[in-house]
Amino acid sequence: SPAETVTGTVADNVSGGSGPYTYALLSSATGSHGTLTLNADGTYSYTLTAPVDGADANNGTNTVNNVESFTYQATDANGNTVTSTITIDVVDDVPTAHANTNSVAEGAIATGNVLSDATDDVFGADGAAAGGGVVGVAAGSNTASPVSGGLGGAGIAGTYGTLTLNANGSYSYDGFANAVPAGGATDTFVYTIMDGDGDLSTTTLTITLSDGGLAAANDDATVNEAALAIGSNPASPAETVTGTVADNVSGGSGPYTYALLSSATGSHGTLTLNADGTYSYTLTAPVDGADANNGTNTVNNVESFTYQATDANGNTVTSTITIDVVDDVPTAHANTNSVAEGAIATGNVLSDATDDVFGADGAAAGGGVVGVAAGSNTASPVSGGLGGAGIAGTYGTLTLNANGSYSYDGFANAVPAGGATDTFVYTIMDGDGDLSTTTLTITLSDGGLAAANDDATVNEAALAIGSNPPSPAETVTGTVADNVSGGSGPYTYALLSSATGSHGTLTLNADGTYSYTLTAPVDGADANNGTNTVNNVESFTYQATDANGNTVTSTITIDV
Repeated sequence: SPAETVTGTVADNVSGGSGPYTYALLSSATGSHGTLTLNADGTYSYTLTAPVDGADANNGTNTVNNVESFTYQATDANGNTVTSTITIDVVDDVPTAHANTNSVAEGAIATGNVLSDATDDVFGADGAAAGGGVVGVAAGSNTASPVSGGLGGAGIAGTYGTLTLNANGSYSYDGFANAVPAGGATDTFVYTIMDGDGDLSTTTLTITLSDGGLAAANDDATVNEAALAIGSNPASPAETVTGTVADNVSGGSGPYTYALLSSATGSHGTLTLNADGTYSYTLTAPVDGADANNGTNTVNNVESFTYQATDANGNTVTSTITIDVVDDVPTAHANTNSVAEGAIATGNVLSDATDDVFGADGAAAGGGVVGVAAGSNTASPVSGGLGGAGIAGTYGTLTLNANGSYSYDGFANAVPAGGATDTFVYTIMDGDGDLSTTTLTITLSDGGLAAANDDATVNEAALAIGSNPPSPAETVTGTVADNVSGGSGPYTYALLSSATGSHGTLTLNADGTYSYTLTAPVDGADANNGTNTVNNVESFTYQATDANGNTVTSTITIDV
């Protein structure tokens, strides 16, 4: 602009005397702020060469009157003179602050300079005030009045962050973490600048913030209860699972760091979460309770751990690592035993041959066996029937106890010649209610107990009325023990028929020895058969019983 120079004439200001007039400066042409050139015809020009500072330069009108004056003399044609002045007023130059903007992600830091970013703030001829030019800052958007103070130091808290603005215009805006709503937001501040003679201008700095959008999905991991040291497969490493939550986190500004907010020690195991998001969980205790027998053999949501992901700007999000446990279940292994007909077999279904396995949950309270029944159908579990009088099978009675011990008492004289099997099903239960059903099969061998008939002879002549009464031949002794085979000795013997026959008396001892005494003569057609011996005069039925209660019958036949 050429407005630093003004031209004019003093010729119009002179009157009287006798013209024409001539004009000349009496004072110096060089003033404190500019230079005046006065021509003889009264025209002049003034050029401002230095700004005008001081209290009067900020008088509210922005025009400083009487900045300086120059004395001139007018001389008429007759030599008469008069003096007067040319006074210079200066329109004060004022600063102009231009609105500033910046943008930043949630929780991040934005920097800039309000004096020089985008459109520069203008201080004009007076320059910036001593110290920098910015004289105040405040939160808000009201520019109607200047602000002062608030510069540097701890800064000015806005809605979504803190602004630290310095006198030289430099600033930093530190966004609050986790503060910006999903659609983004703006944070506005007003600041005031001052020029060298105290003129002020106020405008805004607006920070546009974007929502970080930090999000984290839950993580789910599964371990196997069977892999515990007390489980059914302790050699397996499946009690430990590893993973990472890093894949579950999105948004924000990476890199992310991770930390547990909850205890690392859960009710059933321990979680280790590393700063990079990798983790490992180790199951240390079995999972019991109703959910542990839910038909799927996996117990979901056994425990969970809360973690926090933090992005590079300090924004945080929380989520969980949930642990599922594959329930360890019991396994009942089929049992066998063998026994002779009528004998007793004992054992323990939990520990004989291949042990039944209860796994990590252990046996149910009371022993582990919860039911027994005759038969071989393992499709469904059985309950009850333990102890007491036992369960009757086809060939014997099984008494099974909760602790697995049993006795099988075979029925005597029940097994066919080729042998037989008697099968029972039993069910075991682990500590959290899981069931397993299998069989106990008893193989029975036929006792094969047999007894041949015995034949004994007495002499009728030895009767007191006989032809040879001194002879003892009316009595015979013997044993049936040699006639019995099979079964399981020792054997015992007993008469089933009367000991008193029609011609004599038989005495049979428990060890099988016997004696027969003829007490009456034998008459009839057979008694004169030409051989003088009458066969099968009478017979006695006896029973042999083996150690297992099996029995067989046979006869002792008396010839006379």
